[in-house]
Amino acid sequence: GLYTDEEYVVSLFQRCKPSVVHIASLGDAGSSYSPLQLDPERVPMGMGSGILWDREGHIVTNYHVIQNARAAQVTLANNRKYEATLRGYEGDKDLAVLKIDVPAAELVPIEVGVSNRLVVGQRVFAIGG
Repeated sequence: GLYTDEEYVVSLFQRCKPSVVHIASLGDAGSSYSPLQLDPERVPMGMGSGILWDREGHIVTNYHVIQNARAAQVTLANNRKYEATLRGYEGDKDLAVLKIDVPAAELVPIEVGVSNRLVVGQRVFAIGG
């Protein structure tokens, strides 16, 4: 079996799983076109993860995931895929915000903690990034 602290961590990640998304950044095919690509105009440039921030479809991710991308495709935990638009970024902080247009009922935003309640030595976890 698991130790008590392991059970807590496993439970935490299971609760957050519906809020984690997969992000594929897409670029122009250019000279790297392969006949095996489904879309000859767009090829995968990179992949990463992000988290659903709210029911309006905002997603927080790392800037390097979408940097220089022509487009981004987001896959939700239910395996549905959506085109995302870039809403903002701060390259120096490696943060970006994307938005997908999805019915709110399909979205499970991450539960956000309160950082001013943290104490030195307390554990914190990075989820979806």
